[in-house]
Amino acid sequence: GNKTTYDKWWPEWYCEDVIRCGGEGGEMTDGPKWTCGLSTFQQRKAVLVYSLGSHGQTHWEWGVRRALPQAEIHIFDPTVWLTR
Repeated sequence: GNKTTYDKWWPEWYCEDVIRCGGEGGEMTDGPKWTCGLSTFQQRKAVLVYSLGSHGQTHWEWGVRRALPQAEIHIFDPTVWLTR
């Protein structure tokens, strides 16, 4: 698949099911994140996810949505400015 600059850095911790969540399109952004444990929640009926500080980049949240379509996802982002 498409590789980006951010794909050159691997996680600094170990987990058995780490994935680069949200980077499927090869975007050159900081939105995708290394994520552990999503497979733990795949069989659950209800999953609640909170994302803090996305800076308007929702690649990770969309990656979680693809992995866990049953998840209810809330993004709290104090960096987004509303204009009138």
